[in-house]
Amino acid sequence: MPHVAHCFAAALLLTVCGAESAAGQERAALRPRLEANRLPPALPAHAEAFEFTLPRPPADRTTVAELGAGLHDPATRDACLAGLVRLDLATLRRHAADLPAARLRQLLDDPATDPDAADACGLLFGLADPDAGPAVLSKAILDRAKRGDAAAGCVTGLLLCGGEPAVTWLESLCVRPRCPLGFTLSALNAADVARRDRGFGLEADRLDRFAAALLKSDAAAEAAVDQLAAWRAWSHAPAALSAAADSRDPDALRRRSLQIAAARFALNCAADPDAGSYGRLCRGWLSETAAIDADLVRRAKRIAGR
Repeated sequence: MPHVAHCFAAALLLTVCGAESAAGQERAALRPRLEANRLPPALPAHAEAFEFTLPRPPADRTTVAELGAGLHDPATRDACLAGLVRLDLATLRRHAADLPAARLRQLLDDPATDPDAADACGLLFGLADPDAGPAVLSKAILDRAKRGDAAAGCVTGLLLCGGEPAVTWLESLCVRPRCPLGFTLSALNAADVARRDRGFGLEADRLDRFAAALLKSDAAAEAAVDQLAAWRAWSHAPAALSAAADSRDPDALRRRSLQIAAARFALNCAADPDAGSYGRLCRGWLSETAAIDADLVRRAKRIAGR
């Protein structure tokens, strides 16, 4: 019996060791696949607009100089643009002299350039030639707006080189009644990028006021309210709530969407312990609104997950 027990123990030991060895081999085989499929690094804010519109960046070119040189070859152009826009702002600024400004402008102006690639060129041109940037990009932005092309990259490039005057110019366009909604949303997206990245050198309060100015636009007011809420710009609560109450938008569905957006703004503001007097204002507004339009507050709570 002792002999049998000894044999059984030895067999069990071999089985366990074999299982561990097999598991180790499986882990070793699995590791390269996991490493190959790991999530890509987080994109800088200015690159988010191009995450799904430009191809995968080239693996063999990583510096600004290498990627910039690839813009001259049609076969590598778009991939190199993808690599450039995915670099952080500090790196792009530090190596701005390696950005081929003349080639970027050529691609930006050429109607044969893919619209997304041209928009990326606008972003980079603002860094490559900040002196010519405001004039070149202002024209490109207007041309793209007339064609109905996205302009988030060009607008972001303009904010990089144009500073506060660029914000004022964009605001003057976006508040016009006939301004295309797509253009306004591009400008609002660029303002969000600039607000999240201090490298733009723009004051948060100025960008908040830009979004608040869009409350005057029937088409863009809802997006402006949502953006102000995302920025926790609670000091604009009176304007956001008044925009919803005073709207004379002939589109009833859009007017109702604005009211629901204002109620979501109020819910978030009321729940923020740092909102101060604006939180109290929103709590009072919600209480009064629930008494006369319970469906409005109920819908806003459902959308906000409250």
